[in-house]
Amino acid sequence: MKNFLKKKWVRVWLIVFSLFFLLFLFRFPLLRGIGCYLVSEDPLESCEAYFVLGGNSFERGIETVKVHQQFPDARIIATGGNIPMQIQAFDTSLTEAALTRHLMVRRGVPDTLITILEHSTSTFEESNEILAYCKKSGYKKITLISSSFHLRRMRWVFSKKFSQNGIKVLFHGASDTSFDKDNWWRNETSLITCNNEYVKLVYYLLHY
Repeated sequence: MKNFLKKKWVRVWLIVFSLFFLLFLFRFPLLRGIGCYLVSEDPLESCEAYFVLGGNSFERGIETVKVHQQFPDARIIATGGNIPMQIQAFDTSLTEAALTRHLMVRRGVPDTLITILEHSTSTFEESNEILAYCKKSGYKKITLISSSFHLRRMRWVFSKKFSQNGIKVLFHGASDTSFDKDNWWRNETSLITCNNEYVKLVYYLLHY
């Protein structure tokens, strides 16, 4: 038996088997940790302005309405220049930013508090557009609102350039209505979302 265990291929096989066994045994905490890494969120604080990013006007708009209820005098800026394909089917050209404003106004946010920025079509472009708007408006402390799984990538994109310009940025996540972020592997939508975010993290790391 000792001679058998001394064989190199046996030791390698035992190590591989033990590794897979441990991964299987702790699969749920590991999977939960993969999702939690993406949710890089800060405590919600009073800020000069709250920027809600384009991409999911419904969930992010609803979350921003909740933020408005807590800080009713703060400015809200909705971004996003893309026109969702589903909206194009209605022969209209409402951008993500315009759709977010529409939802927030219908749910009680005064239109006078909302500004829309419609030139950006990606997170990186939004970071430049928001930075320019903050410098023009003199904002020194803002909160960015987006889907929970997007926050880690947003932090990578926004934090350094805003810090260099003396602007404090906080990140707040909108709740996902179609899945539980703590059990993301049990839902097809969240599987795709999580996978896409890690692909985008690698892309942004290599390109920006």
